[in-house]
Amino acid sequence: MQATAPTPEIPRSARETLLAEQGGLAGFLQPDVNLNAPRYFVQLGFSMASLPSHAVPSARLWRGEIAPCRTIAVVDSILAIPETARIPGSERAGADGKIATASYRSYAYYEAERILSDEASSAKKSTIFEIKSLRSDLGDRVYRELDVTKLFFPDWPNMPERNEDVGRFLADRLEVITASPPRDIPPEVQSQVMDILRGVGAELIEIARKTQEIQREEIVYTHHCMRMEPKEERYKPRYDSRDYEILKRTGLPQVDEAELQTAQSLNILAKQATGSGGDNAALLKLVESQQEANALLRMQLEQQGQALQILLAERQSAKTEAPAAEAPKNQPPKGK
Repeated sequence: MQATAPTPEIPRSARETLLAEQGGLAGFLQPDVNLNAPRYFVQLGFSMASLPSHAVPSARLWRGEIAPCRTIAVVDSILAIPETARIPGSERAGADGKIATASYRSYAYYEAERILSDEASSAKKSTIFEIKSLRSDLGDRVYRELDVTKLFFPDWPNMPERNEDVGRFLADRLEVITASPPRDIPPEVQSQVMDILRGVGAELIEIARKTQEIQREEIVYTHHCMRMEPKEERYKPRYDSRDYEILKRTGLPQVDEAELQTAQSLNILAKQATGSGGDNAALLKLVESQQEANALLRMQLEQQGQALQILLAERQSAKTEAPAAEAPKNQPPKGK
């Protein structure tokens, strides 16, 4: 039987190989990225947020300040840096006189993506957001030539305390900026620059709204934990400095004072209690009974308040209707 010749392999082009590696569709291809291009960030929820990177100046984000994330030099062991990645002349000797460290470039793109990734994975958000409207060559020029932070917050670092007030303030500022563009914008790029500034303003307003949502959710959860019993794992006996700032930003009231005092008493008892402490157990039961009484009293006060509001509304309605019925008697006769 005659053997058949093997079918020759049909070569695949480099383009086909690339498309296959990217999922088979051209739409999955990533556009070229300028790794050195600065990215811009802001946070509105806290007086200051620390960052694990000096790509943002001072590794801090002050509230309301729009700050750049840049390419930086990172020092590391000489053994950990590929020779082609070392910055020439950055080598430094150790105590023994041998080269021990060098520097490499950590590009703005990777630093920015790490900041966003850390924020997304954090259980307690720092309310850090990127201003995407500045992510372009012209956006970078706008940031460098115009003080964008003070354009939207003229009295920075002084700002409204509450997130909702910040949102309203920004909406007003955006109207002012749109009606009266900055004088320093060259006429040939004024239209494009104003598009960028309007985009920045819209993003800041949305960031204020998202910050309110994030911080409201956190403080509501904190109040839930403060109402737990001390023996429960997530129990929280009192506010910390972060909680107080979130209360200020959200405008939400503190947990009921009676509940707070009861929670603190329960926490003290839990620390003092021992397995055989009969007196402590009795006192703990007494405090828990007081907690229930506080809740019942608060509910009664709320019901009384609602009833009083209804009564006042009915009286006000009666007062406004009576003059309306008598008004025609006081009108002058027609024709005079």
